[in-house]
Amino acid sequence: MSTTTAADLLSRADLLVRELRNSTDPVSLAEWERFDITAYRLLHELVGPGRGDDRTAVLAHAAVVRVLQNYPTPLRPPVGATTYSTRQAAQFLGLPREGVLHRIHRGHLPATTDGRSYAIAATDLDRRTDLGPADPSDPHPLPRLSCTFGALADLLVADRDRPVSMLHDDAQVAALMAHIITLTAVAARHTIGHCLATDADRPLRVSQFTEHAVDALGTVGRPHGPARIIRTAPPDHLDTLNERLQAALRNRSHADRSQRTRPLTST
Repeated sequence: MSTTTAADLLSRADLLVRELRNSTDPVSLAEWERFDITAYRLLHELVGPGRGDDRTAVLAHAAVVRVLQNYPTPLRPPVGATTYSTRQAAQFLGLPREGVLHRIHRGHLPATTDGRSYAIAATDLDRRTDLGPADPSDPHPLPRLSCTFGALADLLVADRDRPVSMLHDDAQVAALMAHIITLTAVAARHTIGHCLATDADRPLRVSQFTEHAVDALGTVGRPHGPARIIRTAPPDHLDTLNERLQAALRNRSHADRSQRTRPLTST
């Protein structure tokens, strides 16, 4: 049985950033763009959906939402996304919200409506289908950092359903967000110095975002929740009785969670 925590992945990211700073290898545009979309997806999964009706919680969450909204026009919608509001779509298209509504009304952007708001499919906003995940076998530290960020985003997605997840605490979210943005800043600055001048525009914009984003988050504490975000993986072959028992218990736990979260029809 292997176990990985979000804290483990953060430590690996820290080491990879140090390795990246010592690297003299050039950074290609493709390597940067794969890192770019993964960094945005990680921040997107970290911020997550809005809060409930509690005003204090809504205001606390709004601070991290504003930071995410200031990210330069994302190259791709995050993996797993289905639909977006017009306000969210505006960020992916690099337009004001009124510009998105204008496109919808002119028939240039497909959208569905419930009579009050529009929903736009992520596939209609995805303009860079040529961009995929980084290659985990690439020896360059930037693709390896991309893979680490991607694994951390997957871990956050799996953890969000837990009632005690750190992702429900915006102070913890802001602290982890500041850490990730700082790592992204180092990667962007390194790329600017090791890519072609014609490819430097995008990493420069992301670097400028990181400077303002850290200031916008203000003073944050040290995140203590990542160590409790855990993912276990069984071995390829379950040879012993204990390994088979652990696998059965884990499968039962997943089934129980799915049953508890299954929506029920109203009586």
